[in-house]
Parts: sequence; structure tokens; C-alpha cells
Amino acid sequence: MPLQPTAHAFDESVAGLTSGGAVKLSCVKVGEVSSLNADIQSESNAAEVRLIARLVLEPSLIGLPQGAGEVELLDFLEQAVEGGLHARLASAGLFSSELIVELVTLDAAEPASFHHSAEPYPELPSAPSDLPDFTAAAEGALERISELPVEEPMAQAIATLASVENLASAESTRQAPAAAAALLEDTRALVADPEIRALPGELRTVVGDLRAILAELQKGSAVANLTAALGQGSLAAANLAAVSDELPALVDDFRAVAAKANALEAEELISSASQLVNSADALIRTEEALALLAALTGALDEMRSTLATLRQGGLVDNANATMASARGAADAVAAATERLPALSAPGEKVANLRSRTVEVRLISLPSYAAASDIVAEGEGGALFALGGAQWADDPARGMTAALARGLNERTGASAAIEPWPLNTGPDARLDVRVDQVYARSDGIFEFTGQFAVSSPEGTVREFVSRFDIRKPVNGTGPSATAEALARALAELARQVSLSM
Repeated sequence: MPLQPTAHAFDESVAGLTSGGAVKLSCVKVGEVSSLNADIQSESNAAEVRLIARLVLEPSLIGLPQGAGEVELLDFLEQAVEGGLHARLASAGLFSSELIVELVTLDAAEPASFHHSAEPYPELPSAPSDLPDFTAAAEGALERISELPVEEPMAQAIATLASVENLASAESTRQAPAAAAALLEDTRALVADPEIRALPGELRTVVGDLRAILAELQKGSAVANLTAALGQGSLAAANLAAVSDELPALVDDFRAVAAKANALEAEELISSASQLVNSADALIRTEEALALLAALTGALDEMRSTLATLRQGGLVDNANATMASARGAADAVAAATERLPALSAPGEKVANLRSRTVEVRLISLPSYAAASDIVAEGEGGALFALGGAQWADDPARGMTAALARGLNERTGASAAIEPWPLNTGPDARLDVRVDQVYARSDGIFEFTGQFAVSSPEGTVREFVSRFDIRKPVNGTGPSATAEALARALAELARQVSLSM
């Protein structure tokens, strides 16, 4: 059973210590406060009031053997007090106002004794508490708060609010919606221009003519025939070089004869001429000269055979047709370039970019569009190649080059496709990623995706924007599809220039 044999007197305030408060030894609860009473000491002329706390201790919790009683507990406390054991007030927690009684051993404490026979209970010696001074801490906190620089942040906040108010009330800010509406109207007028819609079809026709020229040259085997003729010419040149080693000596003989003709008599002149003729005859009869004549004859026969083969293969007719097609393609290109100024509709201002140089990254295309075949959508929704027609250039590179030209014409900035050709890096970098690019079965060319503008040097605003461009396909076949793609790329160049 718990015993109640001890008491403790405090000479300081015990506010926060109540009946039932814990009594701890080495942070382990060994009992509790049974009651608090005031004790008046009147041994001297001045009465002294002490606060007596009656402590209930459990011998087994202190560490005494099972069944230990009051006598064993008092003996233990007497020995512990001789070793420096004292009772003092302590806080129950960091943020708690409740107090407990703590039994601690103090090495630097003054010698004390355990009042074994004190009335009404044996009395433990006390030690000053180690409670923090909350009043001093509160005063220190208030002083630090008062020293904070509050005026400067308040002044900055007021200035910021004033700047925001001035911006909102500015005349230029109020005119921004009207300017945006005018820009949209100009955009609609440009999109509806019939000349711009017709430009991609003309470009597609030019590309088709060039592709036909290349196909005719490949069918006529012109490259192989020319290679064979050049090989025969190289062999003849090698034979001629072998014989030419003796030609300088023959030239010197002719010069010597010419010099003697003016100074020698007729007989000497005849003798020298005879010697020259003999030398020439000996040179002509050498094996090298005979081999040269045979090689030249063989080369002429090969060239004659090659020319006959080219005539039989229709190379002349193909060349004439090719020149005619090239002339038609040049006329188509010239007619198309005459319409390029229409890319900026009357009254539309060409974008004035902050960036003077723009690098256009290679356009990212879906797998079906990256191939060389021109595709379109069938009635079932599947994509198919248009009559075996192919693009004249790599689709991604051709679209990238067309977009760069469009930016040059619209903005005046120097736009070039990667890799960047200059030593100084570009002010802005354009990255286009295409989601869909094909002619739908309903006669609409769909061109969707997103473009991102980045700035390696931080000179322009960086952003990402989506585009959804749809153009009517004027006609059928590969040429109509190429024309619609050209108009879609022109529209993309316009959207990018306006966004930048």
C-alpha cells in the first residue's frame, strides 16, 4: 500500500501545485501530493508562514524490495538526503503552468539532514526551483517585436498599391481591348484572302513538275551513260600522258631546224630537215604512239556507242521535255512569288519583334507525316498515299524552311533553321510540334499542334501556345493537298509572328 510518511516545506510560491500533483524521482513518478497546508512558525518575534506539502510515496516505485514498509522507506530517505537528495518545484511540461515535486540529487547543495522526527510527518529538505522567469521572457519578446522594421515594409506596400492603381487607370491600358479587337479583324481579313489560299496549290504544281523531271532523268540512265563516257576519256588521257614524255624533245628539234634555216646553206638545211623527218618518223613508229592511236580510236567508238544509246533511250526528247517542264515550273514560281506581298493584307502592320534573330528548330511530325508519301484521309477514316505521290524534300525540313521564310517576310527578323549558322546565339528559338497534318475526307486540311518560343539569353518573353489551323482543299490529288499545306504554314507563320 502507499504510505504517507513525509512532508516538504516551501519558502516560495507554489502556484500551479495542486493536490494530486506528481512526485517524480529521476523522471519516474514515485508518488503524489496528498495535500497543501500553511504552517505558521512563531518561534521568533515575527511570525513566519511556510507552505507544507504532504507527499505520498510508494516504496516499490522508489526501488525498495517488495513488502518494504514505512521504516525501510524512512531509512532510504535518510541515506539519500545525506547523499544530496532534495525536493524542489518543477514544471510539468514546456507549455504547462502545472507544477510537480521533483526529488533530485544536487552535488553542489549545502549539507542537509532528514527530519525523521518532524511533526506531523518526517520532512525532506528543499532546494530552490529552476522554473523559468516567464515575465522576463515576455518582456524580451515585446522588446524584440518593437524593434522590428515595420515602417519600411509598410511604405513599400503603399508604393506598390499606388503603382498598381496608376497602371489600371492609364489610358494605354484602357485602349488595349480596342487594339486587340482591331487585330482580330485584320486577322480575319487575311485568312479570307483568296490569293493566299491559291498560293499553296501553285507551289505544289511546281514541286510536282520538278519531281517528274527527276523521274525522267532516272529512267533514261543518263547518269550511268555519262559515267561510262568519262571513264573512256580518262583512259585516253592516261595514254596521251604516257606519249607526251617524248614530245618536248621533238619540239626542240623543230626549233633547232627553224634556227638553222636562216643561217645554213641549202644543203645543210636539207640535211637538217631530213634528220628532223627521221626523228618524227621514229617517234610515230614507237609502241606508245601506236597504243595512243588505238586508245583514241577505242574511246571514240565508246563515245559514239554511248551517244547512240542515249538517242535510242529518248534522252534528247526527255531533255527537251525536262527543259519545258523546268521552264513551266519557273513560270509558276515567278507567278507565285508575285503574290507573296499579299501575305500582309492592306492595312496590316508587320510584326515588330524584340528579337532580331530567330532559330527555327526542325518541326516534329507524326510518323505518317514524316514519311515521303503524300497522304490523305479515306472515307473510313484511314490514311492512304495519294497515287504514289511523294514530297520533293524531307517533309520536316521542307516545312521548317517554309516557316522560316514566312517569319522573315512577316517580321523582318533573321530567321534560320537549325543548326544555327552564326557564332552569336539567336535572340529567340522556335520549336513546333505537330499533332495532325493531313487532308480530311470532307475537303478540309487539318493542321494542329503547339509551338514554343524560348530565349537562351532571356531577351524575349518565353511561352507555349497551341494552334488549330483548318484550310479548305481546293481540288483533288497531291497538288491540292500541297497547296492547302502551304496556306496552313503561312497561317502558322502569321500566328507565331503576332504572338512574339
